Amino acid sequence: MKILYLCTAAPPPPHSDYPRVLEFFDALPEYLHPYNGRNRTENIMLFADRYTGPIMPELYDVAIAFLSERFLTDEKAFQFLKEAYSCFPDLIGIDLSDALTPELKMIARSYSKKLFSTMDARSFLVNEPRFSNIFIEKRGSPS
Repeated sequence: MKILYLCTAAPPPPHSDYPRVLEFFDALPEYLHPYNGRNRTENIMLFADRYTGPIMPELYDVAIAFLSERFLTDEKAFQFLKEAYSCFPDLIGIDLSDALTPELKMIARSYSKKLFSTMDARSFLVNEPRFSNIFIEKRGSPS
């Protein structure tokens, strides 16, 4: 399974959402992390407020968006979320700071099949069979 992760990059770190996204991954097994120089998974992170290319849903099995006030109020990022949701109707939303207002949660739920708190999202990703099977697919099933 290949995961497409979405978050925002602006403004530059440390004030962006990205450092919080990295903290989110600290508590997850490496096979769930997005690709980077030392972790060569097939999962990819795109910055919704900067990415200009096509989404290409044929390359991914699921999309997960790290939603924040910035993500839901930035015009470019929000448009990208709408496009991602049209490609991935099972898109999973994560309330990145566990601080979305009720209004923003309502918007987030309109563009995600499920909306999780960070703690619930970590538990879901580790325990949901389709995600835990990523590790088995990579390593081979135990015999």
